[in-house]
Amino acid sequence: MVPYISEADARLAARYAWQACAAIYAWFSEELPASTPDFTPPTERHEDLIDRAVTASGAHSIKFTEACLREYELNPKPVYLAAAYDVAQRVGNR
Repeated sequence: MVPYISEADARLAARYAWQACAAIYAWFSEELPASTPDFTPPTERHEDLIDRAVTASGAHSIKFTEACLREYELNPKPVYLAAAYDVAQRVGNR
């Protein structure tokens, strides 16, 4: 779509796409616990995270996992791996 719209519209569309992804992820979320346990990043390989997303049978979990893994390659923070792991769990349990 980007080649067919102005740069300003493309930037705006990216913002809306991000909001839509966040809304989808939030919809699958549960209430936060009263206290947050210590964070332990998943030790799974990227291929395993992809397999989990596919097994969860949700197109959104696959897209979200792909985005998390792509961002992890650019900015290797374990939170991206944890988010990919988490979304497959939530979608797979519905």
